[in-house]
Amino acid sequence: MKRITTGIPRLDKLVEGGYPEGAVVLVSGSPGAGKTIYAMQFLIDGARKGDKGLYISFEESVKNVKMQADEFGWNLDALERKNQLRVVSLMVAHSNITKVLDEIESLVRKFMPKRLVLDSLSTLGVFTEIETQVDHGKELLSNVFGEAIIRKAIITLVERLRAFDTITTIVTSELQEGSPWYSRDTVSEFACDGVVKLSKIDAAGKRLLTVVKMRATKHQFLPKTIEIGDKGIVILE
Repeated sequence: MKRITTGIPRLDKLVEGGYPEGAVVLVSGSPGAGKTIYAMQFLIDGARKGDKGLYISFEESVKNVKMQADEFGWNLDALERKNQLRVVSLMVAHSNITKVLDEIESLVRKFMPKRLVLDSLSTLGVFTEIETQVDHGKELLSNVFGEAIIRKAIITLVERLRAFDTITTIVTSELQEGSPWYSRDTVSEFACDGVVKLSKIDAAGKRLLTVVKMRATKHQFLPKTIEIGDKGIVILE
């Protein structure tokens, strides 16, 4: 099986050399745990190895994404000029989720990246409206009444991404404190091929990374201490 490197120092050794090519990996964590950095680091690693990357944000502007990348010395403008990377912001508030999924697929087909990031599924689920067919016609339901439809849409999205069997994808999701799930939608962890949990223990001043699940991979389950430095995330010895 071909492996795609993670971009996180020492993580590849924990997952038999990297993610399985074509896998969809969920990166879950609380706010500030490092999800966006983790995902961007994956794309930067790919660009250095000649893999085109596509970053789609549902909550941040392109400007803000690039500003955050600059903090780690990642010049996204330069990579875009070389056609190695593309950063797209999809503002999904009050958008129809079916149209959003179609737009994601259209962007992927046009750019045909080797590596893809969707940041984050939590925003996609919270702010999109759901169009559903009922006996008397079509009506719009908010996510409060349409959680089951959101879950179905997430499964559909993962299936579409997996159909691009040479594109390896990271999707991020917010981890709610005290929740037994690894995503806000409670279904991503089952639909995705892998799950990586990022934890922030404020009282101990520590950050942890745990590989919860990885298809077709023998991996370690014990949490590893990580640090966010000036070059991104590293797993400590």
